[in-house]
Amino acid sequence: MGVCRESVEQWERGKQPTDRLWRRVVAFLGYDPTPRPRTHGECLRAARRRLGLSIKALARVLPCDEATAAKWEADLTSPGREHRESLDRLLGGGWRSPDNQTNGVRTVPGGVS
Repeated sequence: MGVCRESVEQWERGKQPTDRLWRRVVAFLGYDPTPRPRTHGECLRAARRRLGLSIKALARVLPCDEATAAKWEADLTSPGREHRESLDRLLGGGWRSPDNQTNGVRTVPGGVS
């Protein structure tokens, strides 16, 4: 996976990999070990992480303010029409609904892949 031993040890102690590495972790495991998203914000975060994007990178691509994207993921606000369309193009439509979070990938107990 291209990570050092210390990183793996930190993950084993409960510290999660960075968003940038998350895509490689999922590829290595063959599934996403995080719990299935239950809200729109959790769906957005899961889709973003599957692409290996940080919130900062997502905000730069959309474009929007980083704090705004963080509020979407925290379910404090929702993206407007233009940002929803941009998110659809970038992440696919499945980010909008917890029911669509498998995105055609194998689901495992307690997680989505």
